[in-house]
Amino acid sequence: MRSRWSLSIGLLVVGLLVVTLPAYGYILPAKFFLSQLLKKRSVFGDMKIKQTTTRFINGQKTSFDEHIYIRLPGKIRVERWQGGKRTRVALYTQNTASIWSAGGQTKSVPRTPQFRFDVFATSLSGTSFGSLRTLLSKMKIYYRGTSVWSRDSDYRLQDRVHFSWFGRGPAVIFGAAHNNRKKNQFWIDKRTLSPVRFIVRKNGKTGPLWDVSFLDYFSSAKGRSFPGRTIVRKNGKLYSRSLTYLVKTNVSIPNRLFSQVP
Repeated sequence: MRSRWSLSIGLLVVGLLVVTLPAYGYILPAKFFLSQLLKKRSVFGDMKIKQTTTRFINGQKTSFDEHIYIRLPGKIRVERWQGGKRTRVALYTQNTASIWSAGGQTKSVPRTPQFRFDVFATSLSGTSFGSLRTLLSKMKIYYRGTSVWSRDSDYRLQDRVHFSWFGRGPAVIFGAAHNNRKKNQFWIDKRTLSPVRFIVRKNGKTGPLWDVSFLDYFSSAKGRSFPGRTIVRKNGKLYSRSLTYLVKTNVSIPNRLFSQVP
């Protein structure tokens, strides 16, 4: 009787192995999703975007237009326009930021993450803020054990990469499970490999919780280039809404826009 039970248990174990082991062959490594995201981004080259942004702060609503110029890797210029006049210019390079407001002087400050734009300025050859892995590190999004980045890692060995649902499709999450708000997260659409969400505390553990969603992408035969809507929530409350009305890809942007402020 004992030998019969042993044989049954042995066959059960073998059966489980046969069913389970092949599944690992279909679990793609983390580097696949991130590198494919960057490859898809690269086909659009430098971009010019125009948005109307509305902010909701302390019960007050303020609207303005934004003209955004993105040059790969890591350079972003954001112009704010109100009443037909340019009222603010922010130039972000890979290491510094230069900020100008109407009536004031240009100030240079250390570069910090810009949740709405940074991921769209990263490339395979980028460094500092032009590198996706560095950007995630600066956002304190740690998705693999105790290491920020590993080309040899894969999902089945990671305890900080997860899958969830975003809108009508599956999403890959780097940083934590979807319901864990104690750790910063980066979400990408599993099918299109487009960025769809950041959930971030700027210093990693304390401070306001920022939830940024990228929705309704502009699409072409080349793929999805830039979100038509960007929604930002601060501690669960609506902070800003940006509606994109113009996206131009593979454009030639004058060098002066990335060397002069304003």
